[in-house]
Amino acid sequence: MKFIDSEHIEINRELSDLDKFTFDFTNILKKHTDYVIISGYVAILLGRARASEDVDIIIPRVDFSDFKKLYKNLKENDYYCLNAEEERIVYSYLEENLAIRFAKLDTIIPNVELKWIKNDFDKIALKKTIDV
Repeated sequence: MKFIDSEHIEINRELSDLDKFTFDFTNILKKHTDYVIISGYVAILLGRARASEDVDIIIPRVDFSDFKKLYKNLKENDYYCLNAEEERIVYSYLEENLAIRFAKLDTIIPNVELKWIKNDFDKIALKKTIDV
């Protein structure tokens, strides 16, 4: 691992299946909204030997129109929501401050747990991201 500057880290290792899954998902996500990866996967990415089957991601609140575009793009790339299928129902989970989970078709793990920012700590995390 090498710090390029205060906002960028370079990882010099072979990508795991979880890494590939995460980069694939976030490459879609970043077309639609800002995001930050939090929790256990961050430790794994930075070199800690630890098992994880999910990646926790927080995003700012988005309106239903923007969410529909993201949801459609995820489905076009073979992701599905484990919580529900209909986009309005999936969006309602977020509105209730509940997380939604996405995985590749015909799989359950790994998966992404996606949730809206809920507090000032989440806002700070979203504002002070580091690119890998």
